[in-house]
Amino acid sequence: MLLYINANSNTDEFSTTSKIANAFVKEYAKGKEIETYRINLIDYLLPELDRDVYSENDKEITETKLKRRNKALQDFMEANIVVVAAPMWNFLYPAVLKTWIDSIVISKKTFEYTSKGPNGLAGDKKVLFIQSSGGNYEKHPEMNHGLAHFKTIMKFMGIKEISTILAGGTAKNREALLEEKTAEAIELARTF
Repeated sequence: MLLYINANSNTDEFSTTSKIANAFVKEYAKGKEIETYRINLIDYLLPELDRDVYSENDKEITETKLKRRNKALQDFMEANIVVVAAPMWNFLYPAVLKTWIDSIVISKKTFEYTSKGPNGLAGDKKVLFIQSSGGNYEKHPEMNHGLAHFKTIMKFMGIKEISTILAGGTAKNREALLEEKTAEAIELARTF
């Protein structure tokens, strides 16, 4: 299964990140019998880690929230390919992506602690992180905290195959950049 996580508040029509991701997914699925499952995190309404999730005070609220989080984890674990499309917001990514990450980074499910340190349990996946940003941060990668955090989390869970498509500079050159990065996505999909 290909799991497509979209963390963009814009519709596909206006989102550079989504257009690039959509091109990748379409090309990757061409000629394959593969289930594609898309989750728009803005609409998915995953619960944040809050006291309800850990509380026994209101079991109904807790169970409802845990069901949603468990579904996100199940989808992630069943996927062979994970495509995450997220714009850069203030050097990170939208909060809904962090909430999704918190729903999948679960002890004894996607990682475990051993006497040798943490051990990832979700390593049998390929992950693609697609990010667009108004500014171009190629010369200042230390400012892209979202990419660094995302890669760290994926590696922590044991995922070794992490690819990226970064579309930096949309504020000045959106159309040309979109064309270039869409072509890059299509080419990557053919060998992914």
